[in-house]
Amino acid sequence: NCEVCRIGFVDKRWTIAAINSAGECKRCNCNLHSKKCSFDEKLYILSNRQSGGVCVDCEHNTDGRYCHVCKKGYHRDWSKPLSHQHVCLKCRCHPIGSVYPDKCDQRNSQCMCKPGVTGLSCNRCQKGFQQTRSPIHPCVETYDLHKIPMAQAPENKCQQCNNKRKRIRFKKYCRKDAVLLVTMQSREQHGDMVRFEMRVNHVYRIDTLKFSETNPDFLASMNGIISNQFSHSTFPMWIKEADLKCKCPSLLLGMTYLVVLKLHTIKYLERSELLLDQKSVALPWQKTWERRMKKFASKEQQGLCVKWKLKRSYRHQYRQSNRYV
Repeated sequence: NCEVCRIGFVDKRWTIAAINSAGECKRCNCNLHSKKCSFDEKLYILSNRQSGGVCVDCEHNTDGRYCHVCKKGYHRDWSKPLSHQHVCLKCRCHPIGSVYPDKCDQRNSQCMCKPGVTGLSCNRCQKGFQQTRSPIHPCVETYDLHKIPMAQAPENKCQQCNNKRKRIRFKKYCRKDAVLLVTMQSREQHGDMVRFEMRVNHVYRIDTLKFSETNPDFLASMNGIISNQFSHSTFPMWIKEADLKCKCPSLLLGMTYLVVLKLHTIKYLERSELLLDQKSVALPWQKTWERRMKKFASKEQQGLCVKWKLKRSYRHQYRQSNRYV
């Protein structure tokens, strides 16, 4: 009764003819690459009941619902119409220069090349590259030896400091504000700062006049150490982590050091605590220095430190006055 559509004519569902519709069978649009198709109800509904045919067994290396794209490993020849038998050509990628010899871009036949390789088929080296015999790296970059910069030494971010000093002289003893014999007890990290707890074993020298007005609380704590009120107790001392890494100065827990420093303080919990800078000197303590330090302390009591400072001040003023003569 002519109630079934022929093979290749199922782009629309067959229906009984009516006054307004013949209900005829419609040929599938396979671009002359297939004579078979199947009907898909979902596609038919999505197309507003205009087309539901899906091409089957596409020939001439084509693929897709309408046999309108090339199969994997083939690319489109844009010089020929879509219905041409040779519209899809095989990818001709170089077996060594390409990453996938049987795969190329279907739009422009461009193969995926390895580093340093160029061309549609990846058959030559890029500019600045040289061909090799390696199947893994067929092209390697060439270098102009005259343009290669000389190797430079890494930048030293650590500034010069007194970490190589091995002993203390009387001038250094008088020049600094404090000379302490301490033992490092503990260490705490506070951001980019390190806080040490040290035990003050002996105070050889400290200039208390410098901090009598600006840091009275720090001066009171230091006076307590001098008067042995805090004997064998811990005392805080701060240092920048960057200076510690540069060994300016070098401090290790459990070690006893002769610390020679300028008095600087840092605020911590509303009180002033000792701060070491790069110009501070921390010498590992040697028992043989005890006699030398007592000798320096005796000279200071005789006023030799004051005389040395005055002499140094006069010498500096003399140089400054002669500079502009």
